[in-house]
Amino acid sequence: MSSKRGGRIVSRGGRGGRGRGGGRETTRRHVNIRSGGSEAMGDDGGFPRICISNLPRTVDKSDLMEFLKSKSYQPNMSFKGFEFKNTKLYLAVESSENIPALVSLTGIRYGGVKLIVAQEDSNSVSQNRVVSQNNKSSQRQLFKETQTKLSANRQLKHIEEHITNTYTNNPNQEVVDFSYLHSTKELDFNDHKTLRQVFRLISEKCEKVYILQTKSNRSNNNNNNNNNNNNNNNNNNNNNNNNNNNNNNNNNNNNNNNNNNNNNNNNNNNNNNNKVVIIAITVSFSHNNINSLSSFKLMIRYSLDHVINFNFDSNKISDIGELDNLTDLSLRELVFTNNPICQNINYRMDVAKKFPDLLILDGKPIGPEDFPPSPIPPLRPNYCDSQERQQFAFRFLEKYFTTFDKSREEIIKAYTEESKFSMTFAADTSTLPLRGSTKAYQRNNRNLMKITDNIKKTQLLYSGYDNIYNFFKIYPVTSHYLASSVIDTFLAPGSQVTPSQPGSEAAKGGWEAIILNEQLNVRPYVRLPRLEPVTQPIANITVPVGTEMETLINDFAVYTKLKPEFAKECLSLSGWDKSKALETFQNLKANSQIPADYFVV
Repeated sequence: MSSKRGGRIVSRGGRGGRGRGGGRETTRRHVNIRSGGSEAMGDDGGFPRICISNLPRTVDKSDLMEFLKSKSYQPNMSFKGFEFKNTKLYLAVESSENIPALVSLTGIRYGGVKLIVAQEDSNSVSQNRVVSQNNKSSQRQLFKETQTKLSANRQLKHIEEHITNTYTNNPNQEVVDFSYLHSTKELDFNDHKTLRQVFRLISEKCEKVYILQTKSNRSNNNNNNNNNNNNNNNNNNNNNNNNNNNNNNNNNNNNNNNNNNNNNNNNNNNNNNNKVVIIAITVSFSHNNINSLSSFKLMIRYSLDHVINFNFDSNKISDIGELDNLTDLSLRELVFTNNPICQNINYRMDVAKKFPDLLILDGKPIGPEDFPPSPIPPLRPNYCDSQERQQFAFRFLEKYFTTFDKSREEIIKAYTEESKFSMTFAADTSTLPLRGSTKAYQRNNRNLMKITDNIKKTQLLYSGYDNIYNFFKIYPVTSHYLASSVIDTFLAPGSQVTPSQPGSEAAKGGWEAIILNEQLNVRPYVRLPRLEPVTQPIANITVPVGTEMETLINDFAVYTKLKPEFAKECLSLSGWDKSKALETFQNLKANSQIPADYFVV
């Protein structure tokens, strides 16, 4: 006789027993195969499934699904269910044609580990074996993962409810406001996962639909009301007539009702045509303890390039380089008040340089005063090898730039059908460019050191006055002042300019020469520092005293990294003018005239 107790088979009695109570027990190992897990959700509807193993310690299924769609280049792929079983994730795929592309992703890194993706096999022991969790550390890990998952779901619910209550259901609210959620909802806006949820919900939830009431709609509604009143009068009159008249009037009423229905349908169509969808353009993250903007690079992935106004008031952003994470957006207004970066000496100028389209910073419009002019060194005189050629060059260039500035369409007379034109753009990465977009110049940059495609080289070489003039159309309005320009003229063999033929269109237009081959070199405008530091004594110098002097020295030392005693000396030489002291420091540093021991190590 034998009995089963918890997976062991115990044999009682027998040859090896010690009396009646003796026995021999043998242990059998069982491999349990289960078709469902504790985390299975719903029925997959018979769709084919994939099995994903070797998952990270924490997994967001929605994020993983989007990751698989992106990496398999199938954004329209649809998942019909999921199931966590035996530390593996099973995903039901709507179309079996997507299975090979998903299986091919085996070995791809996600969350720091390499995923193993395979099609589900119901007969596979490795996919269906129950993994025991006897180890206490494994149990604690599973508990933490469950808590993390519950916390993420709760967090998502909080964010969604906040957007619905404060923005979607509030027709007068124009700002998607997440202020103070760090303290009230315990949301970490420095966490990538939290911001991914925020960006996704903004793209899905932050749309408002308004219906415009036009005059035609209002007149249709009035006509419907008049028709209804006429029907009521007809019904009252019909009650006083005989049955035949009633039948006729009923038919008339039916016709009137049909007309009213048609009018209502027309009104519905008009309402649909007059719907206006307004998307959010302003988002506030004030008072949320944000110290990094690295996650805001993800906004473009969620098609949030329509957000043009941000409020980061009262956070902890201290590095001006964090703003580089927002440069992919075309921003109009930024607020960084009560952040450490506001203490930088050139804070407004540095922010304006990073965002060429920015109009307002911290509630104040950006103007010329945010870009202090730099002194320009004196220009050397022109060089000319012949007085005759110098006069010709001045006459030709004066006519050319005057025409280019005032009536650009007339510039084609200076070219022929055989004229060639090309443009190169040199971006000086050693200096910070000022405001202005350079994308148009970069697209047409015929830099032979960087372009390897021969077809593109040919396309960027413009031939004929029509093509050259079409290129000039993309140029902004210009204004040239030759009196301040340096013009060097010398005779060299080549085919750049040739005298215009008598009687030609160029000669009739007053052009002494025509352009055969032209190369335009464009570079960003850079304000140059003064060549020599100011050493002359300055009259009526106001020397700060006490706390004011100490604050000025400390601020200048922090910005320049100079030791306080040398920062004081630089300020003293510049008459305690911070702008002039900064110019002096930059000039001396550019010429390597500041010893290394002057700086704070």
